[in-house]
Amino acid sequence: MAVGSHRAKAGRLVYFIYGMRVDTPEAATLVIIIFYGGLHAIYLLVAAATIVLSLAMKRGAYAKWIACFGFTTAALDIVGSYPWAIGPIPTLVCELCFAGWFMAVGSQLLRLRPGIAR
Repeated sequence: MAVGSHRAKAGRLVYFIYGMRVDTPEAATLVIIIFYGGLHAIYLLVAAATIVLSLAMKRGAYAKWIACFGFTTAALDIVGSYPWAIGPIPTLVCELCFAGWFMAVGSQLLRLRPGIAR
C-alpha cells in the first residue's frame, strides 16, 4: 500500500505516535471511534458542568435570565453531544448557544467587578 494514498485517506494517522503506526483500515477506524467517543463524553461533561454552574448562578448575584439561559444551553449541549444524529447545522446552533452563554456570563462578571477588568 502506498503511503501517499493512505495519507490522503487518513490524514495525520500515517505518522508514528509512540512507535505505533495506524496502517490498516481497522486500526484507523478504531482510532477515529475512540476520538469521537471521547468528544461525546466531553460534551456530556460540559453539559453537566453547565447545569451545576447554572444552579449556582440561580442562587447567586447573577441575573436570573443567565441561569435560565444556562439550563437551555445545557439541554442543547446534551443534544449537541450527538452530532452524527442531528447533523451539522443543529450542532452549530448548539455550539453557538454555548458560546453565547459564555459571553453572557462574561458580561455579567464585568458588570459585577468593573474595577478588575480595567
